[in-house]
Amino acid sequence: MRSVCCRARSPRGTIAELAPALLIGCLVIFFIIGFGFYICGVATAYYACTLASREGASGGSRAQIRTAAITAANRVANSSLGAFVNLKAQGGGAFGDALDVRFQRVNDDGSATPFAGGAVERGRAYQIVVDSNYQISIPFLGTIPGQASNNNVVDNPESSLSR
Repeated sequence: MRSVCCRARSPRGTIAELAPALLIGCLVIFFIIGFGFYICGVATAYYACTLASREGASGGSRAQIRTAAITAANRVANSSLGAFVNLKAQGGGAFGDALDVRFQRVNDDGSATPFAGGAVERGRAYQIVVDSNYQISIPFLGTIPGQASNNNVVDNPESSLSR
C-alpha cells in the first residue's frame, strides 16, 4: 500500500503555471518585435543620410548640393521603409528638414576642417557631411529619438564648392 505523500502528481498543477509562462513569452515576443523595429529604424535613418551625402556629392552649387541631399533623404523617409518605422525629424516634421549639410576640407593628415567657401585648392579632397536628428515610432515603446551622420567626398570640387 502506498502512503499519502507518494501520490502521483495531479495534471491540474501544470495549468497553474501556464499564465506566468504566457506572460513571460509575450514579453519576450514583444521585446523581439520592438528591437526589430528599432534596428530597422536606425538602419533606415543611416541609409537616408548615406544616400543624401552620396547624392549631394555628385556636384552642383552649394544650394544644388543641399537640395539634392534633402530630396534624397526625403525620398527614403517617404518610402515603405521610412513609413514602416515612421521616420520623421525630431518634433514630427519632414525628415529632410532635420538634415544639416556641411562642407569640409580634408587636410593632409586626414583630419577635416569646415569649409565656408572661397577658392578650391586643386588636389585637395572636399567632403559633404550630412547629420540628422530623427525620431522613429515603435509599437509598444513609443517615439525614440536618434542621430545619424555620414560623409562623402565631392566628385568635382573645382566646379561646385567654389560657387
